[in-house]
Amino acid sequence: MTVVVGYVPTQTGFSAVTEAERQARWRDVAVVIVNIVGAAGYLVPTAADQPDLDAVVAHLSANGVRNSLRQISDDAGARGHHCRRRSRGRRVADRARAPSAVLDCEAGAW
Repeated sequence: MTVVVGYVPTQTGFSAVTEAERQARWRDVAVVIVNIVGAAGYLVPTAADQPDLDAVVAHLSANGVRNSLRQISDDAGARGHHCRRRSRGRRVADRARAPSAVLDCEAGAW
């Protein structure tokens, strides 16, 4: 099992990471941090930049929680993993929230 947490660079996002940390400790599992970068790129407040993501990873690592990061982009121009749409009508963010989602990512393995 793995704890998956969607992260946005806000107090609410950090609270979600804190709860994911708590759950991961209780279950003795790793945390996967997911951040979605939409077509607007880093202009929207939900897209975390590298310093934000580095801080979250550093926080979890410093507290002894195994973790990995998945940054998903909805367009080829954004940094991070570019995931293609595999079914029409569903956005990448919708598929990332689905527990049985399979994302076809070009950079790195899920």
